Amino acid sequence: MNRIITIAGVCSAIVISGALSVIVNAEISQEQYHQEVVANVRANVAAKSGNPAVAVEIWQELASMGNAQGMLNLGLALKNGEGVKQNPASAIPWLQAAADQGDPLAIYQLYLCFRDGIGVKPDAKRVELYRWEAAAAGAHDGQYEFGRYLLSQGREKQAAMWLQRAANGGVSAAGDALAGIPSDAIPTYDESWQKRVLTFLQEQDSALNTRDSQMALASFSSDSSILLRTPGDQAFSAISPEDYQALWQSTFDATERFRAHRWHIEMTRLEDSIQVETSTLEYMVGDDFDQKLELFETYTLADTPRGLKVRALKVDVKLRADELGIGAICSPNCQQDN
Repeated sequence: MNRIITIAGVCSAIVISGALSVIVNAEISQEQYHQEVVANVRANVAAKSGNPAVAVEIWQELASMGNAQGMLNLGLALKNGEGVKQNPASAIPWLQAAADQGDPLAIYQLYLCFRDGIGVKPDAKRVELYRWEAAAAGAHDGQYEFGRYLLSQGREKQAAMWLQRAANGGVSAAGDALAGIPSDAIPTYDESWQKRVLTFLQEQDSALNTRDSQMALASFSSDSSILLRTPGDQAFSAISPEDYQALWQSTFDATERFRAHRWHIEMTRLEDSIQVETSTLEYMVGDDFDQKLELFETYTLADTPRGLKVRALKVDVKLRADELGIGAICSPNCQQDN
């Protein structure tokens, strides 16, 4: 019997045999997207113009629509008492809701709250989780914090990678920390082929975050080999590039909010190809589900005069569900004691 899956793991999308089922497009409309962008601009202008209460009203409306930026800013306003009565406990669910969509700053704020006991009881397990996740999602302050932690554990090489990313993001303290690390421990991608790989991966990330399944498969050919294992599968299954593209399109169609953060890259130059191993966090929110996945990908790339082309791809999809086994934080609409 065929099992119906998407990359997101939600029902209704591509059947592994290659047949497609009809699904409803859950992606927010361009009109709503435009309205949210304009509203965020209006809120930021109000906040910077000394009208935080007006900004909070707009963020409340955006948050009710499921906009991560609105949720983050509403949470920060409640946490800090800007434009609204200070209530850190009420801020936590909004920060969590934004973090569930992969907002890096929201994840970093949760790390700070659970570290310092702001609105919640200090929680060492959540501190450990959010410190890593904030770094992986691209919060530069989170990368600095995680790098400092790794350095304290004597893991100099791993610390150097995160501190370098934080320094590149403008965290001056990260540059100071790097000064005490031997230069050969600091990762560099100076070779021309390494730069081409980074460009290739940036294009892949752009395709995912703009929901462009055609662009995501632009470097594939009909001869490209793809092996895929989704949550619950014991073994990898071969899938054609056409069906892999359809699988991604089905995932985009089933998801209202989608965000991907590629956090780990290793590349090796072989005799006739380049092997790249990467890890990517993906956050998906739909009408009746939210999921966080991690994709472990191994690319075999051919370096051709027309650019890098995918010879083979192996994708292992893992469901990151309640990693700590400590349950979910109260949602914005539930009751929470102060």
